[in-house]
Amino acid sequence: MSENAMTIDCVMEKASGPHFSGLRFDGILSSPPPSSSPGPSTNLAADPHAAKQPFVIGVSGGTASGKTTVCDMIIQQLHDHRVVLVNQDSFYRGLTPEESERVHEYNFDHPDAFDTEQLLDCIQKLKNGQSVQVPIYDFKTHRRKSDSFRQVNASDVIILEGILVFHDQHVRNLMNMKIFVDTDADVRLARRIRRDTVERGRDINSVLEMYAKFVKPAFDDFVHPSKKYADVIIPQGGENHVAIDLIVQHIRTKLGQHDLCKIYPNVYVIQSTFQIRGMHTLIRDREISKHDFVFYSDRLIRLVVEHGLGHLPFTEKQIITPTGSVYTGVDFCKKLCAVSIVRSGESMENALRACCKGIKIGKILIHRVGDNGKQLIYEKLPKDISERHVLLLDPVLATGNSANQAIELLIQKGVPEAHIIFLNLISAPEGIHCVSKRFPSLKIVTSEIDVALNEEFRVIPGMGEFEGKLVDQMKSAALLSPIAYLSHMNTALGVAAAKAFVGEITMLFGLAEFNLKGDPAAQFLKALCKNCCLNYSTIDVFLENEPQSTSTKNMVHLAQTVRDGKLAKYNYGRPDLNSMHYGGFNPPVYNLSNIPHDLPLFLSYGGQDALSDLRNVARLLDSLKLHDVGKLTVQYIENYAHADFIMGLNAKDIVYNQRMGRTNTVLLVLVFAALFTKESLAAQHVVGGSQGWEESTDLNSWASGEKFKVGDQLVFKYTSGLHSVVELPNESAYKSCDTGNALDSKSSGNDVVKLTKAGTRYFACGTLGHCGQGMKMKITTVARNAPSSSSSPSSSVAAASSSSSLHSVTSLFGIAALSVPLLLSMF
Repeated sequence: MSENAMTIDCVMEKASGPHFSGLRFDGILSSPPPSSSPGPSTNLAADPHAAKQPFVIGVSGGTASGKTTVCDMIIQQLHDHRVVLVNQDSFYRGLTPEESERVHEYNFDHPDAFDTEQLLDCIQKLKNGQSVQVPIYDFKTHRRKSDSFRQVNASDVIILEGILVFHDQHVRNLMNMKIFVDTDADVRLARRIRRDTVERGRDINSVLEMYAKFVKPAFDDFVHPSKKYADVIIPQGGENHVAIDLIVQHIRTKLGQHDLCKIYPNVYVIQSTFQIRGMHTLIRDREISKHDFVFYSDRLIRLVVEHGLGHLPFTEKQIITPTGSVYTGVDFCKKLCAVSIVRSGESMENALRACCKGIKIGKILIHRVGDNGKQLIYEKLPKDISERHVLLLDPVLATGNSANQAIELLIQKGVPEAHIIFLNLISAPEGIHCVSKRFPSLKIVTSEIDVALNEEFRVIPGMGEFEGKLVDQMKSAALLSPIAYLSHMNTALGVAAAKAFVGEITMLFGLAEFNLKGDPAAQFLKALCKNCCLNYSTIDVFLENEPQSTSTKNMVHLAQTVRDGKLAKYNYGRPDLNSMHYGGFNPPVYNLSNIPHDLPLFLSYGGQDALSDLRNVARLLDSLKLHDVGKLTVQYIENYAHADFIMGLNAKDIVYNQRMGRTNTVLLVLVFAALFTKESLAAQHVVGGSQGWEESTDLNSWASGEKFKVGDQLVFKYTSGLHSVVELPNESAYKSCDTGNALDSKSSGNDVVKLTKAGTRYFACGTLGHCGQGMKMKITTVARNAPSSSSSPSSSVAAASSSSSLHSVTSLFGIAALSVPLLLSMF
């Protein structure tokens, strides 16, 4: 990476024009001059080709290996581009009179024989678009000609040829491609004899003497070791036409790319056409309608996704066509998933699903802390993500800070860097530089590379805030136990917590992140609920699987809504800060009537909800009184409390099946972060309760007090390495502790076993002697619809109203989300 530092810095300084791959506009388009990052009012009127850097090729090899022949063939095939050849031999130092007298003792093949500083200055000026005067070296007098120079102008391609052009790191850093011409030593010697005798007037004996004394040792010491730096090695020199053809094709491809694509080979810009440029023109227009923005951005995203899919591994596959013929094609990579960087990354999911049916999609949320800091506050990823190729989604790559943190998380989860493909619509050079330098094996696929970032770290020319324009992707919304107003919340504990939240609770749970999975939240719930409504031994499992972390700022905002009795944006607590963010001393109040009147809404609320009180819901409904008739459906369930919409045993029948059967709801804005599924009805049993899977636990006594149903899960918590879990095949093996024919064995220390069918199962510790000491248990699983003497006879309510205290408290501390504000914020 260090070898590319100079090249990268130079490119970052010079890359100042939007990149339109493979498209020439003959001066119609413009871009800013190469300067510092432009502000919002930066003049963008300049030649778009002015910032294009030439492609520098280094050609090295032993003496008379055919380097010049290879260079000539490349120049001939690139006849439609301006190409210049610079020979390292032109930069030999002139010999002093004393050295000239002993010329046969002077080593012309040593690095010190060249003026490397002048060579560097010459190539750097050519890369900057300046003309240079290259010295002319006289091999008969061994001095530079003082009265004549070779004028070399700026060109598309610069070829630097010489035996030691790879020796100096600073020279290597200026090259985009390094070619080593590898020719047999005997062939090289024969060519050198012919060249030096015919072209340079030397006799054979002096040529052989110099070869043995200087040329051969220098090749072994300097030239051959530099071969390791080559990108391409050409055997047989100029006779290898296939290799040269491939090199020229690669050069032509690179000449049509952005400068950053030359530096980072894993950066890909989709081939531009006038149709793609037209779509970019539309989505970047600040006057575009939301409908058109969604339509054309979706089309562009699909093209980016399709291009990204082309970088996945494929295997050859033969199929039989309807005509009976054999067709040889390819089979797609099966292990694939996507990860959205919330929120804007979610806008790419519809286009992705259109290309990849049924693809798994994970989420990563990065929260800004301060001006430049980023903090990961949420992640939900496929469990087997380490075995998959990952498409990382974010439509705009700006600084690259959030992307770097998301990529780092994926790598920590076991995803190989080379298995990540980062998809975005537009990219800033700074973002590409930031991501590609840190993760060189990762691939970036984008549709255009923009000019730069301005002082506010916005992409210029850019397209503004991407996620704010995607409201038309919402086809309908379901608001379950909606939270818009909280002034009548009737739980005393919740009101007290809201009033105290800014002070003590903020310090207790963390200033930046409100983490329900931490010890403070667990101890709080255990202390509150152990005598009334919750088996405290299940709280750890509950906290581990259900609520997710959020920023403390969000929780303070919730508390403000309770205290102030109105739905407004976040109050920063100081008039000057509010003025800086909102242009006024007080935060703006949300206007619920801004929700489009033709958007289908389904609203369901309960009569026993201590958080979403009936009076607050009535106030919400009054705000929606202008909604189109037939577009608003309201459901009232008298006995439902807040959490029953997600945890109720009959919620699937009462709420979800009814709603899903009525219309295809594309987006559900729920009170809870998780969608209701059959898994929500299943229970998790921590084996041994608070004591866990240990020798001291009376496991069968614990099991006799539990009710196991199909779909439930057993969670074995223990010290890995000390214990393990084996499932025994039958009663006989259970009684005799015969673990030799176990059905299954686990040893992670946090094992989960799903109860998939009714019947008796047997478990024991696999550690020698532990089963005989009583570390075993048997359980009986019954069908989920089997009658239970402990179940409530009521079929209309999932949880009794006596649990409303738990519902309201757990909702207050992060399970619930501000559903209506979330919906409203998108309009």
